Amino acid sequence: MDPAKGDALETMDRPRRKTNLPSLLEDYEVGYRPAEDPPPKASSHCPSQPRSSSRKTSRSGASSHSRTSRRSVTSTGVYLPPELSSVQTAILEEKIKQRQLDSLRQQFAEDSLADVEYQRLQAQAKEAQHIQEEALRAKEALSKQLERQRKLQQAETELEVAKLVSSMLVKDSGTTTPVPTSSPGSHLSPPQLVRVSPAMSPSHLSSSFQQPATQSPAVTSTIQTRHAEYI
Repeated sequence: MDPAKGDALETMDRPRRKTNLPSLLEDYEVGYRPAEDPPPKASSHCPSQPRSSSRKTSRSGASSHSRTSRRSVTSTGVYLPPELSSVQTAILEEKIKQRQLDSLRQQFAEDSLADVEYQRLQAQAKEAQHIQEEALRAKEALSKQLERQRKLQQAETELEVAKLVSSMLVKDSGTTTPVPTSSPGSHLSPPQLVRVSPAMSPSHLSSSFQQPATQSPAVTSTIQTRHAEYI
């Protein structure tokens, strides 16, 4: 059994006590005194006026700090001492801005000169490229012309060789024409008689009859020429 339920049952079973309350309020005796309130803390009961003054002080300090920061670093990004007045600060800022404007103008002029120089160099590069292309075309034309000249020289050489060969062949054919021989029934020259002198011996006569006939000079020269050509 649950103990809580058992206590509840015991409470219900107990008889109620009879209380006789007094009919008048004066008859009641007050024996309970509430405890006194604890003393207030110093921070919880500070006056509102010092708090407002501290707020004003913090605000004034922040505004002075912002003014100091504005004076220290201007819109131009240059540090300025806080001791300068607003007029001096304005004059100094104007001079700084004028200096920056002059610097920007100088930079713009330098950029313009750089652009002009770039355009000039680009034009030179284009011209150089055009000259290079023309040089390549001239080189190709010269190569073709030299090739044609070489072919022409080769053709002329071949033509000269052909002419020389043909002339040699014609010459050979002219020298090798057969000489017409006499037919068996042609007229023969009469035999020449050899007169024998008394001083000639029989051996001399036999040697003169055995000597072969000599060839003509024309035939001899023709044979020598052909022999030299074949060599």
